[in-house]
Amino acid sequence: MTSIYDLPKPDAQNRVIEPFSVFFHLKGADGSLEKNGYIRVGDGKGQPFGWIPRKDQKGKDSYLLWNTRFVLEPVDDPKRKFVLLGTDGKPLVETDKEAAVPEGKRKFALVTDVPEKESGEDTQYPVAVYVGKVATKAGSLEAERNEIADLKLEIVFVVEALYGLKNSNAHESVRQLLAETTDLISQDPDLKSAVRYGLVEFKDGIKGHTPSRVVSNLTENKASLMEAFSMIKFDDDGGDWPEDVLAGLNTAIDKINWSNNSSKHIIVISSSSLQLDGKGMGLNDLGTQGVVGNPFNGPRSSDEKAGFNSTGKSIDQILNYARPQSGSTVDNVRNAKYFHCILAGKKITDEEKADYEARKDGLQKIYNLDPDEFSDLLRIGIEKYGKIFIGKLKNSNIVKKELRHREIAAGQFAKISKNTGVFDGVNEVMEPDPKDIERVKNKIKTLLSGSFADIKKVRAGQMKAGEVGASNNQLTRSYYKIVNAALAEKFKDLDAIPGFASIRDDTGREVAIKKVLVAKEELERLKSTFDELYTTFKGKTAKVDRQDVGKILEDLKQAIVSASTGQQVNEKTKLRDMIGDLPLRTAAMDTTAADIALMPSDTFTDWLDKLRQARTRVQDLLDSNKDWLALSDQATYDKYTFLRLNELP
Repeated sequence: MTSIYDLPKPDAQNRVIEPFSVFFHLKGADGSLEKNGYIRVGDGKGQPFGWIPRKDQKGKDSYLLWNTRFVLEPVDDPKRKFVLLGTDGKPLVETDKEAAVPEGKRKFALVTDVPEKESGEDTQYPVAVYVGKVATKAGSLEAERNEIADLKLEIVFVVEALYGLKNSNAHESVRQLLAETTDLISQDPDLKSAVRYGLVEFKDGIKGHTPSRVVSNLTENKASLMEAFSMIKFDDDGGDWPEDVLAGLNTAIDKINWSNNSSKHIIVISSSSLQLDGKGMGLNDLGTQGVVGNPFNGPRSSDEKAGFNSTGKSIDQILNYARPQSGSTVDNVRNAKYFHCILAGKKITDEEKADYEARKDGLQKIYNLDPDEFSDLLRIGIEKYGKIFIGKLKNSNIVKKELRHREIAAGQFAKISKNTGVFDGVNEVMEPDPKDIERVKNKIKTLLSGSFADIKKVRAGQMKAGEVGASNNQLTRSYYKIVNAALAEKFKDLDAIPGFASIRDDTGREVAIKKVLVAKEELERLKSTFDELYTTFKGKTAKVDRQDVGKILEDLKQAIVSASTGQQVNEKTKLRDMIGDLPLRTAAMDTTAADIALMPSDTFTDWLDKLRQARTRVQDLLDSNKDWLALSDQATYDKYTFLRLNELP
């Protein structure tokens, strides 16, 4: 705890500032960084607040000089050990007190300076590990002080409602799983108020289909849940091969009546890959661009049979949306929804597979034919083999599509079940074979049974800080953080512990997530800047309108006046250098006035589209991060959040 002084002297008027207050380091009037042992601080606009003494009355550093925007946030997994190294390269062993993250607080390794050597994910960053108070909405932590005795386990099943799933018998496995595990709940009085199930269905965004809907909101009533499951209509037409899985996940996040005080899980069961593109914009059924006029490898059409991603969100956006990161550690764990995936296979007979294997090399050559070559092939094939030739081609093509989309789906579900690296969820590939279906069903049932036993232990106050539960499975690990934080209330703020750390341990496992501090005001300014740039230049698609480099530079300066860093710029200055120091990802910011003047019309149109996309991404961030950190009443900006680098536009 320290104070901020009106003047750089000990007898000046001062006021106490709480831990984790963030200020900008300002130069004094004479250009010096320090005066009489005091550091001048102010806000992000350069307005001075006062002076902070470098040393407190005991001679210890009274503040932490944090020279970057970056932090490493330890992964919420008791199996992954975040290691802090001392200057001698040896691990600094944490005590229970240092490891605990009390309710209402959050643990970070603040990256205090630029590392001496960049080595990718093995980079050793100079850090200071700190556990400090955070606040979101005024009074929310007290108002939502949740008792461990009332903690719930809430699980929503997101089920594909198409015959692809039904024909594999996977839907019957889901029905049995729900029936058998709800029996366990109904037979145990201690579980009736502790465990709730919900049900969401999804299809595809084509004519006649609702992409997704809540079939049953969270309930502990078996009869109600099973009746809802029986009402799912498994349609026989999903349009094209991918389905709108993201619509199902988005509905589960947004439309389910989740409790404040619960461990939240979403289990998706699907036999399809994910629609990722907007209406009429996707790749063909083989995941390639296609050849116009070749019906076996044609481009994706925009007719009513072509599905699309109705959410408009990417996989990363859905994952981040499910894991709000603006509260304390325990608030984040309680609010997060963890994904688990079961990829169910569609039925392909051994005969069909063998037939495809015999023809796949020739089939691949057919995909590459242009329309005239394809027509010649059909004519010759029919003359030689009759119309059976077409039937064989079609069957082999269907098997190829199924195998291709199963491969795509496996990669997509593996990514989703990683939960942005925070918790490894369940990820099972289930073959359309009775034995394998039974295997997966029993595995999920075992996980659920173990999580039921552990939730009872938690609610009874029998789980101690640092324990992970008897089952320690993918459904129970979130209990660890909730219990550990709730029982760590007795621990007070600690001094920042300096050292070195990286985001991966010696075995290559991710143990921390690199994030960047971003102020809400910065994002609002950035959105306005993208708006101004787009509006200023959208009428200049013709190259003749962009011949005057000087005029373009003036237009750029005018468009970004609210975000400008005040530096001297010329026609070769990149936009990202004019805007500020946020590590933006969009290639649109690598452009200069000179580049814009030389762009052909199609390249310029593409640049405008990148600006539009970046603006939409900023708006998504503003919309999704509803609870911003209020780090201090005297902080540089009113509201902050910590974002993953891949969340930035």
